[in-house]
Order: sequence, then C-alpha cells, then structure tokens
Amino acid sequence: MTIAREGLPYVAGAAGVAVLLFALALNRRSWPLWLLALALIVAALGVSYAFRGEVR
Repeated sequence: MTIAREGLPYVAGAAGVAVLLFALALNRRSWPLWLLALALIVAALGVSYAFRGEVR
C-alpha cells in the first residue's frame, strides 16, 4: 500500500508520538501510557488507510 504525500506528515507525526509514548511507558512502567500509545498506533494506521494512494 502506498501513502499519498499529503498524508505523510500526519502518519509520521502520530507514529513518532506513539514511539515516544512507548519509550516513556517503558521508563515509567505505566499501563495508561501503553494504552495511549497503542491508540495512537491505531490512529496512525487509520490515517494511513485514509490517505492511501492509487497503485499505478
């Protein structure tokens, strides 16, 4: 699946924040941060699905 250029900042932003939250959750051993990071991963996947490009 290819992602349209317009959606790359949104996908990268959500995935980047999720990675930071995963690192923070590991450091603090916090389940709510794990769940928030997981929700952001799901949001990044949803945004990437919304901005999917056409295969030529």
